[in-house]
Amino acid sequence: MKKILFLMAMLLTVSAGQAKTRTAVFTTKPQMHCRKCEQRMTDMVNLLKGVKKVEANSLEQTIQITFNDKVVNEETLLKAFKLWGYEARQLKEGETVTEQEAHECKEEKKGE
Repeated sequence: MKKILFLMAMLLTVSAGQAKTRTAVFTTKPQMHCRKCEQRMTDMVNLLKGVKKVEANSLEQTIQITFNDKVVNEETLLKAFKLWGYEARQLKEGETVTEQEAHECKEEKKGE
């Protein structure tokens, strides 16, 4: 019985180690301007297989994505942004976005 439990524990450890979860932070143009923009971005990114968590922040102009790197990677994410009509780039650790676009938010207009 001890051998069976040991083997099961080993199998669980091995299978858990195969999928590696990573996090990357991106910024986009056009930028997000409101909660609706954040929600739209979150909804789009969540459609991708392998994405575990998305946090969009219009104040900081960041989209933090946690993903399974066996299924999706940074390059795939950048291509997806491009397909959705956004120019995206990955931020380096500690980098902040200081530039703010001065155009009207399309998402806010939809809600009026």
